[in-house]
Parts: sequence; structure tokens; C-alpha cells
Amino acid sequence: MRVVPVKSVEPQSERFLHRARQGDAEQRTALVKRVRGLLSGLGIVLPQKAGTIRRERVHLLEDLPGQCNTELYRYSR
Repeated sequence: MRVVPVKSVEPQSERFLHRARQGDAEQRTALVKRVRGLLSGLGIVLPQKAGTIRRERVHLLEDLPGQCNTELYRYSR
């Protein structure tokens, strides 16, 4: 077995932050895709970019039936 030297705190913390940010980005992408898929079942087509959805969420979601628009707005903040 090969011996691996112990890394100092700085490289470990950089890797930690990188992995945490990468995980956040993956979760955000999954959420946007999930919401787009659910809304497409109602006939509402959203743009693919998360930033566009975030900026225009009130305009894009105002025509949803029932309580969907208030619930989605609350979760999109």
C-alpha cells in the first residue's frame, strides 16, 4: 500500500468549500428541472436557466391554478 502524506488545513478547507458549492449547484439544478417538469404537465413552459426563472418567477407563475403560485413563490425565495 502506498503511503499518502497528510494534507494541511488550507488544502482540505479549499476542497471542502469546492465540494459544498458543487453540491449546492447540483441540488439547484435538480430542483429547477423538477419544477419545470411538473409545470410542463400543466402546460406551463419555463426557461431552462435558473437565473431567468428566479428573476421572472412572479410573472411566470402568476397563472398557476389554486394555491400552486403562492406555494412555489414561497419556495423560490
